[in-house]
Amino acid sequence: MVYLVPADWNKAKVEASIQTLWQGGIQEFAAFDPTWRRFLRGVDRPPGNKIKLKIESHSGYVKSKVEDIESLEAEIRKGLLRPWRVSDIETYKKKRISLGEAEAKSLSLAIVERCFRDPFEPHHECVWDITDSKSPARVKVLHAGGEMPWRSVRRLGPEQGAIIRLRSADGLYSVLRNLHHPDYFTAYTAIGGMTGAKWDAPRFDSQLHIELGRKSTDLSDFVLDEETASTLSSAIVWKAFACGEMLALETGESPITEKGDYSDVRVIDGEAEFPWLDVGLITQDEMRSLMRALVNRVYTILRGLPNRETVERYKEFGFSLQRAYGAPFALRHLDE
Repeated sequence: MVYLVPADWNKAKVEASIQTLWQGGIQEFAAFDPTWRRFLRGVDRPPGNKIKLKIESHSGYVKSKVEDIESLEAEIRKGLLRPWRVSDIETYKKKRISLGEAEAKSLSLAIVERCFRDPFEPHHECVWDITDSKSPARVKVLHAGGEMPWRSVRRLGPEQGAIIRLRSADGLYSVLRNLHHPDYFTAYTAIGGMTGAKWDAPRFDSQLHIELGRKSTDLSDFVLDEETASTLSSAIVWKAFACGEMLALETGESPITEKGDYSDVRVIDGEAEFPWLDVGLITQDEMRSLMRALVNRVYTILRGLPNRETVERYKEFGFSLQRAYGAPFALRHLDE
């Protein structure tokens, strides 16, 4: 837990800033005046790229000095230090939220209904799906690679699976970044209450419950700042979607399309023939089971979040995902 402050701050100013931050729940802070912030963005650097900074612990003891801006930037890129602005202190103090049992249940239902369901709909809405067949075992797929039984088909390819996850992360990020607003928080817990009437109540997912482990340092609430909302969104989506119901849709052999758009792929059911693009890849029962599984996994994760160790672990996982796939974007219809 370190704070980075300009070396020309006097001791009283440093201690006052650290005390304010600590009381506000900020665990890590890098305070720069506007000049230093410009340096970190690579603009108007001083001659020789030399600056003089102190790194302080929350108790005020000097841990080390950094004089080379290149070294400082490297540490920030590696995530060892992250720059924040002094003016953000009050903003972040207001972003503390509490997640109890009732809130976690309601939010998990609302998140799956509003954020996760829509990306699946194009693969769910259809002219025909396997439940319409009188002989499901005989349904086959004709594609550029030949013929294969329906039960061997991979219904969501790598690209489709990635798009679904990324769109779901966009939706979740849009919600998490606004939860500190009381009216928004109340509205989403209310959505969860209404959604719960048509689905089963959320319950712990045993696999994730074991993974989260026992709590080491409990937090009754935590700061849901912009960075935390972003990284947690990616991590929660990837963890939640690692369920058996999703795996079943992403296992098997993908049809080969020479045209690139699957317009040359056909599904044969007896004498009937359907274009691949008109076929529902996810049945109603599969959709229902998948949504229930996602609710349970999101609920399990949310119940584990008021724990410092879990939050940090999920944030690091989120950072690694965003290096590969990019950070989520806020969706306007969920961001208001």
